[in-house]
Amino acid sequence: MKELIHVQIFLYDYFLLTSAASFYDTFMMANRISEVAFRGRWKWKVDFISVKGGKIQSSSGIQVVTKRYQRYKQKSIILIPGLDHLNVDEIIALLPELSSEIQFFKNLQEPIYASCSAGYLLAESGKLNSCSIASSWWLHSDFSYRYPKVQLQMDKLIVRNQNITTSGGAFSSIDLALRSLTDTSKEILSKSVANILAVDPKRELQSPYKQWLHNSQATWILKLERKLLSDLSYPWQIEDLAEITNLHPRTLFRKMKQELNLTPKKYLEKLRIQKAKQMLANENLRISDLCYHCGYEDLSHFQKVFKKTVGMSPGEYRDRFIKKR
Repeated sequence: MKELIHVQIFLYDYFLLTSAASFYDTFMMANRISEVAFRGRWKWKVDFISVKGGKIQSSSGIQVVTKRYQRYKQKSIILIPGLDHLNVDEIIALLPELSSEIQFFKNLQEPIYASCSAGYLLAESGKLNSCSIASSWWLHSDFSYRYPKVQLQMDKLIVRNQNITTSGGAFSSIDLALRSLTDTSKEILSKSVANILAVDPKRELQSPYKQWLHNSQATWILKLERKLLSDLSYPWQIEDLAEITNLHPRTLFRKMKQELNLTPKKYLEKLRIQKAKQMLANENLRISDLCYHCGYEDLSHFQKVFKKTVGMSPGEYRDRFIKKR
């Protein structure tokens, strides 16, 4: 028995073209593989849609002709590409212009697959309240502050919650499309598409790609950071950090919580793990030596902290992300 699945890729002004195109190309490849290897058991009919139909302009200036949304009796899914942006402020500035789209999302009943910053649009609609979702790892702080009712899992690449599935960074849109293939057909077909596209179908985390960033311009933070990065092998204590910043330890703890939402211990840990990821690029440096350069006197403790933070051991990280380069 052959099955038709309607795929509607929802577009809006300033959408990320590469995200929408990767959705489309993944389903086109799935149709070809289904025809050749599965006797056409599944067919995905893909349309670009928008609130009113007509031409929608991507952030790159390329326009895409869209149809109006349609509710089907057969199996149907909605995919939403992310917003193109360089910083959070650009996303927030666009939200008032996308009020019609945000209102539209409130009434959707079909399974939704939303990529990257599209989570902001769904969160604005209230559709994500009490849901667990994934989004770009570097949007975590702002998203969590802005939408406290949404549970953001920033280490996960893809998160499923009822009929809403979300993905992390922009190019995880392919992973998201592959997940929708698995949901609407069989995993073996999804894996076949992944192989053709040279995509790892087993990717589950975005934490290995995560770089710790903060936007604080506080003079005392920048002064402290320069000093710590100059010698992370030193066994820094909170009293040392207080002396560098000319603050009482209790005042340092309070101010750092206010500025970075981190304790001094967690702040130092983030700097050390970031340094460790950089040093793992040197394949001639043994992990047992590397950990001491980053301020860890005990190898097993370093490996435990690294795995908890990154989602894999230092050796696995080097094998997967360094040796392939």
